[in-house]
Amino acid sequence: MKKYILALAIFALAFPAYAADPDGGEITTTAISNTSILVQITTAPSAVDSVFVCYFRGAETDTTFAAQIDTVTTNKSLNNLDPSVTYTVFLLVRQGAGGPSDISDKDEVTTYGPEIESNPNRTELNHVERVIRATSWRPGSVLETFTLSGSAASDSSGQYLPWKHNSIIVKATQAGDSVKAMLYTWYGRREMTQKGTDTGFASSVDSLNITGQGIFAKTLQSELAAPAMYFKLQTYTGNGKNAAFELYLSRERY
Repeated sequence: MKKYILALAIFALAFPAYAADPDGGEITTTAISNTSILVQITTAPSAVDSVFVCYFRGAETDTTFAAQIDTVTTNKSLNNLDPSVTYTVFLLVRQGAGGPSDISDKDEVTTYGPEIESNPNRTELNHVERVIRATSWRPGSVLETFTLSGSAASDSSGQYLPWKHNSIIVKATQAGDSVKAMLYTWYGRREMTQKGTDTGFASSVDSLNITGQGIFAKTLQSELAAPAMYFKLQTYTGNGKNAAFELYLSRERY
């Protein structure tokens, strides 16, 4: 009998009885960069022992369990997200293993658009700038090397203002004959602030075939009536080794 009572006591400690059903609480979300958002818990979950921060990405319906927190946490940042994507965020709470669960209110938040050039208001007549990746964000990190591996890898740059004359130069450094890639130029409209949004971009005939290690260059369309552009690298063959690409944008105003 004593062993039976002791077993019941241990079970009760491991799986406490709750007087009420679980409550998922309430949250608000805020974009803090183009790859991260802040989840603030305004009403804490109750009658639970497990709290997960979850989201849907864009129009997807699969739940991503981004983080597990405790019931006294008041805010949580989610990182390594994609630029210019709307995330539906919520808390999923559980009342013991196999017990009842609940969710908080759902909150939508859109990460900021891809990074922009360092000084879109510059006035010099010509300028050469190293192109950054779309997921860079000042002042935390500025990423200037595109590293791709395999036959279906891709990465995009930040966004830039086309001048009168524009050319792109690519320095490819490869581990053996690792990958071949196409560099595509996309033109469209963007509010050129860090928090600005895209208004749609379309691919163009300004493409450059990068067939191996070395230097490759392309003069872009002249007098193109588009207020913004960015570059996308897309591999089409590879042997599993990395290839690193450095991009340089050269522009003349007149």
